[in-house]
Amino acid sequence: MINQIFYLTGYNGSIKNGLGKKLNDEYTLTAIEINDEFLNQNFNDQLSQIKSLLQSFYLSGGRVVIANSMGAYLILHAIIGLSIRDFNILLLSPVLGKLALKERPSFPPETDRLKEAIKKQKLNYRKLKIVGGSDDDIIDFEVLHLINKFLNSSEISIINNQGHQLDHVIVSAEVNKIVNSV
Repeated sequence: MINQIFYLTGYNGSIKNGLGKKLNDEYTLTAIEINDEFLNQNFNDQLSQIKSLLQSFYLSGGRVVIANSMGAYLILHAIIGLSIRDFNILLLSPVLGKLALKERPSFPPETDRLKEAIKKQKLNYRKLKIVGGSDDDIIDFEVLHLINKFLNSSEISIINNQGHQLDHVIVSAEVNKIVNSV
């Protein structure tokens, strides 16, 4: 039975409420809260921190990775070329491409790098599940199409009448599925 989860929140998410709290209450959690302090670091430093924690998590027996929104974007970058291929990954309402933000015009960084890695099948994982809402204006459906076309062992579920904040019942069901798939 799975007792460990690696979790990256969405922007300004917390392990003290919402999904973070649920995961923290039910599992041994290795987590990074994605906030301004974290995002103000150099992008490569962010990825190095995530990769280092992923490697420690893996060595301690962890295999399930869950990420929300911006955390999902960072996880995808962190697994490009990663030597570990045993993670079951659940991405919820993922950021996959550029966002129209006045305060951060070229955010998130390295979107072309991610697209190329998808096309060249450089993302390493055992299983990848992406869940998003049909009404989510943040999901880049062009990148979802690339994932569907190029990445093996990936599954995409787009839930009708759901926006960026997926219903808690849907999120709980998806977490249970990914935990029980290991």
